[in-house]
Amino acid sequence: MGAPLENPRFTLGDEAPQPRPDSAIVQRSGAAEEPRTPLEVDAYRAELHRREQLLKAVSNSIAELLTADSIRERLPHALQQIAEVVGIDRMLVVETRWGGNADGSPKPYFVWVAPGAPPLADPRDIVAGNDEEWNATADWMRPVFEGRVSFGSQRTSPPALGRFLARLNVISVLLVPIMIRGKHWGQIGFDDCHNEHDWTTDEINTLKLLADVIGVAITRERSMEELLEAQSELMTTARQAGMAQIANNVLHNVGNVLNSVNVSAGLIGAKVRNSKAQGLAKAVQLMNEHATDLGDFLSRDERGKTLPGYLNKLVTVLAAEKQSIGDELESLTKGIDHIKEIVATQQSYAGATSLIEPVQIKDLMEDALRMNAASMERHQIRVVKEFAEVPLLMLDRHLVLQILVNLIGNAKNAMDGVPDRSHHITLRTEITRSAAPPRLRIRVEDDGEGIAPENLARLFAHGFTTRKNGHGFGLHSCALAATEMAGTMTAHSDGPGKGAAFTLDLPVNPAERIR
Repeated sequence: MGAPLENPRFTLGDEAPQPRPDSAIVQRSGAAEEPRTPLEVDAYRAELHRREQLLKAVSNSIAELLTADSIRERLPHALQQIAEVVGIDRMLVVETRWGGNADGSPKPYFVWVAPGAPPLADPRDIVAGNDEEWNATADWMRPVFEGRVSFGSQRTSPPALGRFLARLNVISVLLVPIMIRGKHWGQIGFDDCHNEHDWTTDEINTLKLLADVIGVAITRERSMEELLEAQSELMTTARQAGMAQIANNVLHNVGNVLNSVNVSAGLIGAKVRNSKAQGLAKAVQLMNEHATDLGDFLSRDERGKTLPGYLNKLVTVLAAEKQSIGDELESLTKGIDHIKEIVATQQSYAGATSLIEPVQIKDLMEDALRMNAASMERHQIRVVKEFAEVPLLMLDRHLVLQILVNLIGNAKNAMDGVPDRSHHITLRTEITRSAAPPRLRIRVEDDGEGIAPENLARLFAHGFTTRKNGHGFGLHSCALAATEMAGTMTAHSDGPGKGAAFTLDLPVNPAERIR
């Protein structure tokens, strides 16, 4: 019924028991001889039933383990039914590769103890004992580390190993290795605390299959954990890159406004230094010098006769100077206020973490524009706003702003590449109901240099950029942020020189519904 194991090694010494035949059927000349006596028939039927139950239990366990989200949650139920079928007292999965206790003893990954069976020995007992016991145990375990099963019993093992098993309250034990990526990870131990268990070749092969499946399940779970960890690290990097992009835009726009402030301050300084008010001081000084004969001075002295006309002209000039300085002061004040707005907007998002809160998308669009306003004005880019009526939505304000700042900044850069005409950027928001459920759609369109067809598919890939000084992370971080919010990012362009449109679709989750 089952092929015998090649060169099985179950215990040390000449008295090592071999796995018994797969059934009560006697093999003769390649043909099976039917059982003859009622006793043989009963034994045959019992053997078939036992094997059927084991195969069924292993099949169910394999199905559970390969579909489990967490192997630790499914393993107890999956293995308990096998332990009950094979009729042993204890069953444990031990991790010896990545795990292990501080004292060097193996680390139980899963333990099952039958009702009434002796409890599992203290882990310290596993590494206790003298060197003879330890060496005998190491020799007995060597086949397991090499990927082969190993059997031990108090009766057939060397005395040192027998004493070790007795200290663990074990009459006999079968160890089946769990291999992961070709290397030993641990083993499944089947303890019989009352009898020297009789294992068939088919049983051992079935349990080896189970051990292989456990190895696959552990590998899959560890790979998923590593993937989630990498995704988390990538998302953190994306957030940092997004905030760096926002900070870069803030510094850029503050720098542009400061240029305007410096110009206004310089003009005011120059007007003050060159003010005609100095002529007024000279006229007053002249009048003071003739305070006692001011009337004669103004009516008879040539210099005095010109003084009233000069003062009238000076009044007009000083009024113009005042207006000009006032205009520059107003421009300077607006620039300073603009810097305050940019910094305040940035501060409202600084240190933001993932927080779902009620958001008016129109206000968020205005925030993103405010962070880019100075550079948009400097490049004379006209902004077209097509904002539909959208209710308060539950959104991650920081992530949405990160995306908007990136998209508006990219649109401005794309239009810088086509300096031979005036430009405009169109911002659209709407709730689309063409698909169920409805989606919030934010669209940023520019009439810049466009995108080549071969680049469209790679736009959101990490490191891809067509800009000379680009880092290739802006759009990638946008795509990651959209995915984190269960949304999508798409791009469209009719080709080079024909502009581009970027669309962010997000789930609609009205704030009123949450309340």
